[in-house]
Amino acid sequence: MQGSLFIRPIEARLYRDVELFRKMDPYCRLTLGNQTVKGTICKKGGKRPLWDDIFVFGKNEPTYVLEVMEKGTLTADHTIGVCEIDLQEVEEEGNVLKWYELHYKKKLAGEILLETIFVREQESPKTPLVYVGRKLVEKEIVTGHLAQKVAAKHLISYQEKNYRKGKGGLLNVPKPSENNSVL
Repeated sequence: MQGSLFIRPIEARLYRDVELFRKMDPYCRLTLGNQTVKGTICKKGGKRPLWDDIFVFGKNEPTYVLEVMEKGTLTADHTIGVCEIDLQEVEEEGNVLKWYELHYKKKLAGEILLETIFVREQESPKTPLVYVGRKLVEKEIVTGHLAQKVAAKHLISYQEKNYRKGKGGLLNVPKPSENNSVL
């Protein structure tokens, strides 16, 4: 089914630490078909990173692969954990907010909270878009995809309004506070 897929990694609980002397700098890398997009790095996020990314893809595959990576300082980036997400549930429900298990070499490496939204459309983007807050990170990709830009900005502004009101994120994920912290 044609449409746009909005994928928002919110937070992770990582059990695997690939850094010996300092906190990890994790980021998400998503692959849908032959498209791979890297999100922003959560500097010193350690085992409890939080992200503010929204990835926008045209749905053309039944599953996507999400990898949580650690940005190497002097070495190559390391894989912390990987999960494969079946999009059938997202297509049926429209909105899914769910914890997914991350695995590394067939062992549990952590969990990640993802919000995935599927919007049915006539034309979906050929290349992925990445939003961080209100800033479009990959501007050259946007040409011809005004609908996806507007939808992502709408989702972001809706999220910010709910955070200001203390209602949480897109699907009422609790806002972090001193008493109710996600860390």
